[in-house]
Amino acid sequence: MSLLTEAKAFRTKKSLGQNFLVSEEHLGRIINSINSPAGKTILEIGPGIGFLTNLLLHNNAKVIALDFDDQALDKIKNHPNLHKIHADALRADFNTLDFVSDAKDDHSNPVSNKPSIVVGNLPFNVGTQILLRFIGEINQPEWSVQGIEEMILMFQYEVAERITAKPSCKAYNPLSLVIQAKSEVEFLFKVPAKYFCPIPKVDAGVIRIKPLKNGPLKGLSQQHLDNLQKTIRKAFSTRRKNLKNALSGLFIPEEIIACGIEPTLRAENLGLDSFVNLASILSSRGS
Repeated sequence: MSLLTEAKAFRTKKSLGQNFLVSEEHLGRIINSINSPAGKTILEIGPGIGFLTNLLLHNNAKVIALDFDDQALDKIKNHPNLHKIHADALRADFNTLDFVSDAKDDHSNPVSNKPSIVVGNLPFNVGTQILLRFIGEINQPEWSVQGIEEMILMFQYEVAERITAKPSCKAYNPLSLVIQAKSEVEFLFKVPAKYFCPIPKVDAGVIRIKPLKNGPLKGLSQQHLDNLQKTIRKAFSTRRKNLKNALSGLFIPEEIIACGIEPTLRAENLGLDSFVNLASILSSRGS
């Protein structure tokens, strides 16, 4: 039975944003994007009826499959290396998830394996919310979920563009800053809508996200981090305005110039370093 036939036989739930990837080629490309899946414990968010899950198991990975749809989970065949969890990815405690195997340590205790890799075709409507539950906001120097080596995730194409966008690109926004301040990001490939069932109205994009070991936020005081968040939000709140106007009330033009920034630029033109410098002015005032 083809993947498309299997997907059509399952009654998908629009409320859960279920669009199953039915292209063997693109599923294979996701597997090939994972750094040595064999022996790794992988958290799969939104496995659906298990197309990617089965490939992960075939590649000797231990899989924690987490889905809010228990009927979809029931469709995935049980396997010694599979642990199914019925949970909402917007509420699950990702720091406590582990895969307890039948193996025993030297003291006859079950061996617990925390996931080091996260994969998933995230629901388009809540994908960024799920991602930020792992990474956290920009006023947190560390990821909210510890022990993750890499994430291979699929988003709505425009969201994938935003996450990986660089300054002065149209897609660049606060999400770009938050993710890239704490992570190494890479756009891997585009997946046209026709390869899903049911077919969504938009294409998808697959990206790789890896935590930065020594990111630019580490070493900043909490006051500086909070001011960084405040500055970014203010700057992008009126995206069409230049910085002189967008940041009025926080900075005078001379302070912007003192940071080596032209006040006629817009927020989308600034990299993280510029925002860090602006935030340091607020911190120096004791704000």
